[in-house]
Amino acid sequence: MIKLKDILSEILEQGVAEGSIPVYKSPSQFYAGGKKIYQLFRSAFPNLPEHVANDIYNQTSPGTNETIINALNQGQDPKSVFLDYYTGVTFKFKQDPGTKLTPEQLKKILLNGKWKQQILLVNPADFSEHSRNRMIQRNFGVNPDEDSIRIQRQQAKAKGDGSNEPVTIIQTSSGFVLWEGFHRTMSILSVGKNGNDPLKWNKVKLRSWVVTFETQGVAEELK
Repeated sequence: MIKLKDILSEILEQGVAEGSIPVYKSPSQFYAGGKKIYQLFRSAFPNLPEHVANDIYNQTSPGTNETIINALNQGQDPKSVFLDYYTGVTFKFKQDPGTKLTPEQLKKILLNGKWKQQILLVNPADFSEHSRNRMIQRNFGVNPDEDSIRIQRQQAKAKGDGSNEPVTIIQTSSGFVLWEGFHRTMSILSVGKNGNDPLKWNKVKLRSWVVTFETQGVAEELK
């Protein structure tokens, strides 16, 4: 049986130098799974900006997922394993619960997305209904027990210039879909609060990694 270490060795032998695969500076940031799992993940999605890859990887911790570990140890192609996992095919999702995009749409973004770091001027009305409702359900992070949100809000009030750690956003015809960075986004959007209606809050600056995706029509295309 082909083992995980053999898969990684084969990738490196085929000309992908270990140093050319982006990795964390601190091994402690890998969570469980370690450097090898992260290298396989990055080799599957080389077009993702490093910050976007880190966000996605850390939020899902694939190195702790038995489905992924078993599939890799059985010799399955790492790209197919991670692609099925991150598009929801593994879980038989028709739509991703976090983004409401289909597996095929997410596949195009992961493999061919054109990313650009931007400072967006936004309020909750600029986000897709699904993303906005998720933030409203979480009361925009107002929870005294979550220190990370309180710290982020304090930083946003102190700066307010879009210098936040970037969040990950998919731009669609239905608005911005927030993929990763909910704590950061909710706390920064709350800086613009000027009443009880989030749709009318003042716009604030939000540093983001943005990929544009058209969801109108039958043939969806990445721009």
